[in-house]
Amino acid sequence: MKPWAAVAALSFLVSCSSGFHAQGKVVFWSPRPDFSVAELAAKMPGVTVAEAPRQPWKTLVSSSDAPDLLVLEAGADAEEARAAGQLANLAPYVSRLSSAKSWWSSLGLPKADAPLTVLPSSVYLWGLFYNPKTLKRAGIEPPRTWAALVDSLGKLKAGGVTPIAVGASFGWPGLAWVSALDLRLNGADAHKALLAGTRPFDDVEMLRVYSTLVEWKAKGWFDAKAASKNWPEALADVSSGRAGFVLLGAFGLSRAGNPEELAFLPLPDQPGVLQGDLVSIQGFAVAGRSKSIETALRLADAAILAGASGQAEAYRSPAVAVGTADTEFQKWQRDRLAKDRYAAPLMDQALPRARAQAAQQAVIQFFSEGSRQTPAELALQFSTPLMGRAP
Repeated sequence: MKPWAAVAALSFLVSCSSGFHAQGKVVFWSPRPDFSVAELAAKMPGVTVAEAPRQPWKTLVSSSDAPDLLVLEAGADAEEARAAGQLANLAPYVSRLSSAKSWWSSLGLPKADAPLTVLPSSVYLWGLFYNPKTLKRAGIEPPRTWAALVDSLGKLKAGGVTPIAVGASFGWPGLAWVSALDLRLNGADAHKALLAGTRPFDDVEMLRVYSTLVEWKAKGWFDAKAASKNWPEALADVSSGRAGFVLLGAFGLSRAGNPEELAFLPLPDQPGVLQGDLVSIQGFAVAGRSKSIETALRLADAAILAGASGQAEAYRSPAVAVGTADTEFQKWQRDRLAKDRYAAPLMDQALPRARAQAAQQAVIQFFSEGSRQTPAELALQFSTPLMGRAP
């Protein structure tokens, strides 16, 4: 697109992007530098932007000078802040948001009186990164079914390659495997109930998940040093050919310089099981103390329609692609999520903070070298009082 055309398109978006016409100053907070919001505001009559202090958002929203507009990960932290009155419930404003017309049902558009905390601006799927050369040497086609994936793990191990790299030192990359197995073995509805707290972590279906984890570890399919590695190290193991796959969010594409050494595919489906995908959602929230909610939402709506271009490229798979150059990956991801699939949040974001921390410690212990937990022991560990069920 020619520069003048881009400016014209942006001006058009600014002029008709939403049902909000409020003016004033918006104090903006983002976890990473983002100058696009200020640039956008400069084209919006009567709107100015100031940058919030570079402090943790949880500290800022509880202060008297809380920022008006924030970029947050959708999840338990944001919901707890909304419940405490630190973030605004945005549901009453949805009908005036032009960007809301293009949201997919999988992203959780609130129904009836359900609260809304984060306006989706960017979304990325989780899937399997692999090195095409590694699979080719082992005589493996990129797996498109769950059975093909399991078969490929055995072939990789037999060929002297660690089948699965995991950067479990952070906890959440390990928890992703708990969710992935539950989604594929037990289905989307079961996993949704698990995260909602209406299904226990020690039921028969979860025992299938723990049994699979224990079995795969016993076979040497997981990296034995997973608990001491982070996700960039696990990704590097795959790109170098030391490991076959790593389950990771599409943010890993930021490290994929050569598609011949690092490619991405969705987590294969299991026939006969209602499917879901692990998905992380980032978006705009408004502080509960804000005196400029409508101005902040006017700016957020325009930013989403413009493709949230200031958000890091790793996160930029726009929920609404108007006005942005689309990549093949972004289009594929949007098409997949537009289908009637469950968008499952990661456990560390979906569970209340204390429960999430307990789950991360449990999975780090499981992936520790020399750990020999049984499925029953895993069930007990994931079902402590912190996890919401007495042992």
